[in-house]
Parts: sequence; C-alpha cells; structure tokens
Amino acid sequence: MGYLNYEKYRGLVLTDAGREIAQRIQRRHEMLSRFFSLLGIDAATQQSDIEGIEHHLSSKTLEMLTSLTDFFEKNPETLGAFQKHFQPGENTGQEADSNQEATTREMNHIAILCRKIPVLCACIFALGFQDRMCGGSLDSIIDSIDPNISKWASVVIAHNNEGQTEFDWHYYRSSRETVDFWPASTIKIYTVVAALEYLNELKRPLDSTLVFERQTDDRWHLDTARTMREMISEVFRRSSNEDYSLLLRFVGIDRINTQFLIPEKGFPHSALMRDYVTHRPIVYENTEPQRIHIVTSQQESMTITHTWSGISFAEQRGATILSSKTGNCTSTTELAECMRRIMFHESIPEAERYQLTNEQVDAIRYGGGGLYGLENKEAGPYAWESDLKKIFPKARYFHKAGMISNYTLDVAYIADENSDTRFILSLAAKTGKDDTIRKMAGALARWVHSQ
Repeated sequence: MGYLNYEKYRGLVLTDAGREIAQRIQRRHEMLSRFFSLLGIDAATQQSDIEGIEHHLSSKTLEMLTSLTDFFEKNPETLGAFQKHFQPGENTGQEADSNQEATTREMNHIAILCRKIPVLCACIFALGFQDRMCGGSLDSIIDSIDPNISKWASVVIAHNNEGQTEFDWHYYRSSRETVDFWPASTIKIYTVVAALEYLNELKRPLDSTLVFERQTDDRWHLDTARTMREMISEVFRRSSNEDYSLLLRFVGIDRINTQFLIPEKGFPHSALMRDYVTHRPIVYENTEPQRIHIVTSQQESMTITHTWSGISFAEQRGATILSSKTGNCTSTTELAECMRRIMFHESIPEAERYQLTNEQVDAIRYGGGGLYGLENKEAGPYAWESDLKKIFPKARYFHKAGMISNYTLDVAYIADENSDTRFILSLAAKTGKDDTIRKMAGALARWVHSQ
C-alpha cells in the first residue's frame, strides 16, 4: 500500500503517505473530542463513541462538524442556549404549558432540520434527547417487548443528502459489538458473498459447477457436484444447510476468516468455523484436506485444494455459544453491514464494496431464471409477518432469517417507494419461536416510520 517501510534495526517505519494518513486520523479524533467535550460528554463515553463513529464519517460530515465546533467555541452563549433548549428545567402551571407548546414547536422544527442537516442529529443524540423526537428510544421500545427474553438489534436508516446516500446507525443497548448469541442460518449470507468473491479472484464465471472431493485414508473420494447458482438459490429459498456447508467447503475455514471476515470488510467480530450437516457426502470435516474442481460451461476446469490450519478464529473473536473454539459468531451490526454493502453496492464508496460483478450482485439480491435471492418470503419471513407489512404494505423485502431451538433471527432490508423509506433491521432473540422477532420488527417499523 506504500504506507510502511521496513528498515533494518528500526523495524516498520511510516512513509510520508503513511504519516499523512496517521496525522489525518489523529486530527479527526481530536476534532470529535472537542465536539463531544462542548456537549459535556465524559471522557470514557467519548472514547467509546469516537471509536464507534470516526471511521464511518464522510469528509463532508467531518467538515460540517468542525465548522459547528468552531462556531460553538466562538459563540458560547449560543451553545448555552442550545444545551438549555435540550435540557429544560422543571416548570409548573401556565408557564409549563407555555414552555411545552414552545418546545413542541421547536422540536418539530429541529426534526425537519435534522433530515436536512444530518450533523444536527449527531448533536441531538449526543445530548440524549432522541426520545422526545422519535417516539421513544430504541432501548425503551425493545425493552418493552417480551422483557424476560434476551434480544439484540441493529437498525440502519438510509436517506439521500444532495444526491448522496447516507446512513444512520442505531443499536439496541450493547448490540453494536456483542456476539453472545447463536447466529443460526443468517450467517449463510456470508458464505455466499465470500464464495463469489473467491470465484472472481480465480477468474471463474458465475455459471460454474463445483465438484467436491475430500482426502481420507490417503486417497481422494468424490462426494458431490453443484452449480454455484444452485447453491446460492437454495441458501435463500429453503436456507439449505447442505449448500451452506458446500459453500464453506469451497472457500475453506482459513480463507473465509482471514480474507473475508475481516474488519476491512465490516467484520471485526465474526467467525465461521463449522458447517450445519453431519452426513456424507456433504459434511465438511475440517481436518480432512479438500479438493474442489471448478468447471465452466465450456468445460474449462481448474482445481483448488486446502486444509484447515487448526487456528480457532472463533476463540480469537470472542465466540461463547456452543463452543468457544469451533463455534460460529457474529453481531447484529455485522449482519446489517453485510446487507448494507449488498443492497447499496452501487452507491457506497468503492473501497467498501464487495469484489462482486453486477451479475453476481443481482443474483444475490433477486435470483432470477427460477432461482432465488434475498428478495423472497419463502424461508422464514419473520420480520415481514408483523405490523411491518401493514405499515409498508407495498415495500420490497429482502432478508435472510435463521432459527434453531433457542434462537431466532432475521436480517432484512425494506425499501418502500411510496414513502421513500429504506432501512435495514438486524434482529436476534433468545427464543425458539418467531413471535419476539415479529414484535420487534413491527415496533421498529413504526419507529422508523416516525423518523
């Protein structure tokens, strides 16, 4: 990348380009600290929040925040009025009624401004005033649903700002990073994207057939063959455990965890270590060497082989459910990020895009030719079967759900042209029934609709 040089006896040394990037990151961090300090945010909260948002801010938003910080520093009386506006004292009687009416008018005005000037939303949320603008906070909304059941949720709301798509992220309590739930079938979407990226790297077309072999007792055994399109379709149509397992066999445990499930692609806490079948000829016995022949429609063939290194990526990334060493783990935030990069492939920065062709993106989204993609209501449409479809009855619905005996999940993208509303729900609940997910989806759809 040209950011580091190795010098004997000195180790790694930043180049001029690397030093420039490091200084830019430092300036960004210091500016955000100035901004949050003006708002009275304590140092510990600042550190956590800055780490969570600094790498997601566009240069335009950062410029606006810098200007706002400069303005508040030069105009402390305005900052004081702003803080007083959002932290009103207690009043009684007619004065309280008058102040309440004024506050309501002002809140409506600020709500309109927030849609036009996203940086004001950052101010309002930093001041903890979102409850009074949005009909309740995410925490209070979800807390009220089946209180005895553990829940996780991340919400992404997309909006246009002068022709650019921007995203507002919201998290239920500690859902931003926690991986203390079983992801079930939702993570099958990861193997689909990883397999297609690998196919591109190998310069093989989407219309390829994969022939799977494994080495046992010092000889190779032919197991099965499937087309790439069939495997993708069946993952979405019926949440096929067999096709998920084959996709994982194709990519391999080492590759998917070191080349795809990495922070640069939006996965700082995810790991895939196991398949979901136990029977031959599909099962991925990860200690067995794998050999896959990739055959094109023109009968051109190439072969790849791999054997798991034995590294526990699950343990490295904090897996706790079923097995800390060989379990699968992710967060609702990373599921939402994967959906965001798929559904907004054309409008996000090129550096954030998965290495997919337009044909592959369409195959994931829509399927086509009798095959299935994310846009379907076949395999557990848990979020859709709620008040969500009453609020957005004509919306397009893309999703990947999952369920086992004690966890239910759904990650869904909803696009409603009538109301120009686009958002992602990534939901998980510690229950083997889908009622909680449906309630969460309905309540969050109402919350998004009120924004």
